[in-house]
Amino acid sequence: MSLFEAIILGIVQGLTEFLPISSSAHLLMVPWIAGWTEPPFVFDTSLHIGTLIALLIYFRTDIINLLVSFIRLLKEKNIKENPDGRLAVLIIIGSIPAGLIGFLFENIIEKKLHSPYIIVTTLIVLGIFLWLIDRLSKKTRTLEGITVKDAIVIGIAQAMALIPGTSRSGITMTAALLMNFNRETAARFSFLLSIPITAAAALFKLKDLLKMNMTSEVITNFSVGILVSGIVGFLCIKYLLKFLRTNSFAVFAIYRIIVGLFLLFMAPGIKIENLE
Repeated sequence: MSLFEAIILGIVQGLTEFLPISSSAHLLMVPWIAGWTEPPFVFDTSLHIGTLIALLIYFRTDIINLLVSFIRLLKEKNIKENPDGRLAVLIIIGSIPAGLIGFLFENIIEKKLHSPYIIVTTLIVLGIFLWLIDRLSKKTRTLEGITVKDAIVIGIAQAMALIPGTSRSGITMTAALLMNFNRETAARFSFLLSIPITAAAALFKLKDLLKMNMTSEVITNFSVGILVSGIVGFLCIKYLLKFLRTNSFAVFAIYRIIVGLFLLFMAPGIKIENLE
């Protein structure tokens, strides 16, 4: 893998991790279209470290408030007068389904579900669902009104994002819209909810990264990929939240369907040796 490839894949990860269009599909598709040798699976993990850093930096104030409020909640045990502490508890609850399913079925998912045909199906079907639910949702609720039921529903949706092509942000935003949250709130809660599970997955996969033969070239490529994915991811979060204040998810739904149809025709020629 060259430095140029690392930069391009870092840009792809930074964009597609937060836009509801599936990073796994694009990290498979871009090397195939460009005729590159597929990067090692651990490189994908390193790119997620970059987008995790983007989340931590962008939501740093929210994260500090949530942590401080959660600690205060443990001491005072008064959840009604501690909205940030309550939100922290709901994020923990919402993270449990994906954490459990990922821990129990990670090997099965990696070996059995990384197929271009599964990615095609999830891209198209969930693109249609995103478009329909965005149109039908009342979009009247805000983050202050989130309940345990909402956190569980959105958390279960996040667990489904372990299926390649689904898009963690896409399916959690769709679930939030289904619960009638407005678009910006759906995106914000989706991002906050992704922090614990992304951090846990990155730490869990870190052992694979440490086992690699770290030549100076590998270190440079991985470092640049992480840096680029982090910068692009930060900008993507910022402008997506701004975009959703006045625009719908239709453009992302249409894009998913187009990419899915493209992959459907090209699937027989796609090699995914590192994933099978």
